[in-house]
Amino acid sequence: MKSPKIKFNPKAPGRYWFLTQVGKVVFKDLIFQVKFHFINTYQANSLYKGFNNSYKETHILAIEYLDLFSRGTIYDTVKNEIITPDKYYNKKWGIKLTIPPSYYPTTKEIPFANSKYSGLDNIDLSDIQYYKFKEKKSNGYKTNVYMFMDTVCNYLFLKHSSRLISLILKHSISSLFLTSEKRVFVENEKVIGYIKYDNQKLKYSEAKAIAPFLFMKNNLGEKALTQIESNLKSFFIKNKNNQEKLNEGTYLKTFFPFHNSIDFELQGRSFSVDNNSYFTTTRIVGHVSKEDTFDVDEIHLKELFPNNSTQERDSKNIQSIIKPHTVLSEQALSNLTNEIGNSAVPTHHNIDKIDNMQDSFSLPVKKIIRSDQYEAYDVSSIPSDKEIKGATLSTYENNPLSENIRTNFISIFYKRIKISKFELMKLVVNKLENIYNVKCSYDNLGLRIPANKIYVLNGHKVMIIEMVYTHKSKDYYSYIIEFEKGHAGFIHNVNMHSIPQFTIEIFIDLCLLKLKNLNKNERVWSSIYSLSNKMESKHLIKIGTALTHQTKELNNNDEIAEKMAEKIFNDRICKLVS
Repeated sequence: MKSPKIKFNPKAPGRYWFLTQVGKVVFKDLIFQVKFHFINTYQANSLYKGFNNSYKETHILAIEYLDLFSRGTIYDTVKNEIITPDKYYNKKWGIKLTIPPSYYPTTKEIPFANSKYSGLDNIDLSDIQYYKFKEKKSNGYKTNVYMFMDTVCNYLFLKHSSRLISLILKHSISSLFLTSEKRVFVENEKVIGYIKYDNQKLKYSEAKAIAPFLFMKNNLGEKALTQIESNLKSFFIKNKNNQEKLNEGTYLKTFFPFHNSIDFELQGRSFSVDNNSYFTTTRIVGHVSKEDTFDVDEIHLKELFPNNSTQERDSKNIQSIIKPHTVLSEQALSNLTNEIGNSAVPTHHNIDKIDNMQDSFSLPVKKIIRSDQYEAYDVSSIPSDKEIKGATLSTYENNPLSENIRTNFISIFYKRIKISKFELMKLVVNKLENIYNVKCSYDNLGLRIPANKIYVLNGHKVMIIEMVYTHKSKDYYSYIIEFEKGHAGFIHNVNMHSIPQFTIEIFIDLCLLKLKNLNKNERVWSSIYSLSNKMESKHLIKIGTALTHQTKELNNNDEIAEKMAEKIFNDRICKLVS
């Protein structure tokens, strides 16, 4: 996902905006969105002396942007791009600590919340979940280390793909993976985990990112994933009649899914308040587990619906997968210094060494094309726990309470409200942009675009959506035309180039003539399709078949929009690009 262009106050003295807090999650316009709290700064780092406390802003963005905007992220308003602290900070602060097993997060009031040095003053921190630790030096000096849950989620779940968090919130784990048939067996002295995934909902790269959590000891990984969804939706259900609470939102909540002690390396900000030293974590760099984290040595994934269009989508590398976290060697950890003191005396780290470390969840995952050999394994042939070194077959099934939460949330907030085709198309555009990284624009005529994105021409309403998809550094253009009569239309230049505005105007004028003379029971785009030869020979425009979409089996407008976006991307854009 590319960086969005955010409109900050142009009068702010600094060119940079520092993300001090990933705020609460709200449910608005049928999607989950997050409040991101920024403070203006002169410098591309986290030093307080560069902060302009008179310039603070909160921006609400789709939850998919959590993979881009993590605590400590810096936005450059001159280049309209995100600066990641680990690459561009001149100085880096770090700390090493060990989290013991069964160590739980808290929601207690934060003592430094109102301090200007924290950057968190005037931000609603009620009910925020975090881990708190005390790091004690040999000289007796203590530092209070804070690790907020958004940072934990970012490290564990969110940066594999911008879609993972929305997938977790939209679907149950058991609907993404066939958890009821999860298998564990021994092959060539390796403990193999085998599971099928729904390739109509997940790309292979996404299934590969989630799968290791399904084979963590004591099913802690699956529980941690499920808790994100359950906590969020429970809040909205509980406050369904309290609009103030709904607008306020709630924070992400989960836990570290580790059953044993874990060593972590952290980056963050150090400051002092009332003679107390604090360290707030902006990034978890990596971790070392003192024991095996997983029940298996390797995972084999099999498509639930092989040989369909999603295979083509996977092979196109539509969305790059960002691997955010690294595993630290024992030597690297032993060489870390704990002298953090304050921001004037930072700890230096080797940036290249950190960035080149391997993925912290380096469990091998393979895609299985043929699964004949696995079908032969039945329950009676699976080794005992002792034989596979303590591996467990028990699946963390979503309990009835979790299922009730999901069902109630859908019935309350995802009702299929009757909306116009134009409003539905706006939802489709949102899905195309956030899920498939397709740039969309509505301003495609030489006329001023109305606020509602709908042109009125000769008494007819029309919406024109330009879609731009970048593949192998080349831009491919296509267009959706919606008249709110019949199905929407799909057109493109024969070479997938941008269509000039005056050419689109000619096409729309011809379409309006067809609409004016439309016979009873004649379909809109069947009539317009008769212009195909003329438009292609004279104006290089190819008219595609009308866009159709299924609605009967879908619960709500959001699902309808997502399904339609998927069909537009897979069946139209990808086929034209390939």
